[in-house]
Amino acid sequence: MLADKLRKSVLQSAIQGKLTEQLATDDNVEDLLQAIEEEKELLIKEKKIKKQKPLPEITEEEIPFAIPENWRWVRLGEVIELISGRDLVKDKYNNNCEGIPYITGASNFNNNNLIIDRWTNEATSIAIKNDILLTCKGTIGEIAVLKENKVHIARQIMSIRLLQGNIEYIKWYIISQIDKLKSMGKSIIPGISREMILNYLIPLPPLAEQKRIVEKLDNVLANIDELKANEEKLSILQKNFPDKLKKSILQSAIQGKLTEQLATDDNVEDLLQAIKEEKERLIKEKKIKKQKPLPEITEEEIPFEIPKNWKWVRANDILDVRDGTHDTPKYVVKGVPLVTSKNLDNG
Repeated sequence: MLADKLRKSVLQSAIQGKLTEQLATDDNVEDLLQAIEEEKELLIKEKKIKKQKPLPEITEEEIPFAIPENWRWVRLGEVIELISGRDLVKDKYNNNCEGIPYITGASNFNNNNLIIDRWTNEATSIAIKNDILLTCKGTIGEIAVLKENKVHIARQIMSIRLLQGNIEYIKWYIISQIDKLKSMGKSIIPGISREMILNYLIPLPPLAEQKRIVEKLDNVLANIDELKANEEKLSILQKNFPDKLKKSILQSAIQGKLTEQLATDDNVEDLLQAIKEEKERLIKEKKIKKQKPLPEITEEEIPFEIPKNWKWVRANDILDVRDGTHDTPKYVVKGVPLVTSKNLDNG
């Protein structure tokens, strides 16, 4: 669909710095990186996070596209804390809203939002409000920014916690890379590792530019979502239109609205009389059996109006209706054709 292609194009423009204007008044991105480093050192000193192994230097070969001068390519692990999930045994969680939510996997994600159906009082792998939750095993790439204060995450999920910056910018960047992340996680049991996330490259703009990008995306993507909804409606309409048109034409035909009524037409009563005489002749010749009289047609039975020179009749007034036989026939190459229900197809 056009909306899906447009969405990808807009996200790509955003992460390349082409969707918003670069302003000379923006802070230097190096100041943001320094603030993140200081924040990380403080958290390590306070034993709130563990010290990570140094990440490898970024090589020229790794860089996928050019970015504005005041942006920097960094590894995701330089600007985030990554929390891995841990499964709970069955007696450690409940569905009675007791404790904090327990997020187990892709089934809890719906259109970038969370469905909460389990809780626990024994949380150990905790994600907090504004963390990005990302499914990393089995179904890869479901994503949501956490709105709850705290949740426990299972091992199918990683929590991405931004040390400083705009979490929505990080979210949109990850969404723009979902297809690539999925391809990295292909194996017998699909999964992406901590190292993949920590080493993943991200173009980092100044903080003010991150905010402008998010605001622009919120506006533009809302319009694209509306376009997609309209495209889906149009697709359904196009799919159903031939059937609806056919039904409409047939309905018009049997109501006498498809053709012109002519004063030169024979009277329908003459046709009914001829049918009656033909039926009496066939009964006399024992080619058909005499039927019981049919009930009169009531006003309540008539479903719609018809032209004055038409008449409502019962089918058996004008037809000879016969049942087939269930006797097992003898199949031969020649003779009278044998017709079963399997021989009937679309008229």
